[in-house]
Amino acid sequence: MNASWNWATNRAYGVNLGGLFVIEPFISPALFQKYPTAVDEWTLSQAMAADTGPGGGLQSQLEAHYDTFIVRPFLPSLPP
Repeated sequence: MNASWNWATNRAYGVNLGGLFVIEPFISPALFQKYPTAVDEWTLSQAMAADTGPGGGLQSQLEAHYDTFIVRPFLPSLPP
């Protein structure tokens, strides 16, 4: 773009999808509470995969997270 941008008058609209594509303790702390040794997405994934107890398992926990992150009725409310 060759147009100038003035932050005082022009507006940028967007949606923060952090937590959907990148899982970090400061973005999705609830996922990390059960696994205190996990410090990032890699170590969280390892801990979840090793968890064979009720409510454990990597796939089921991440799918539950993704299923509630963005739901279809919310999408029309996003700015164009």
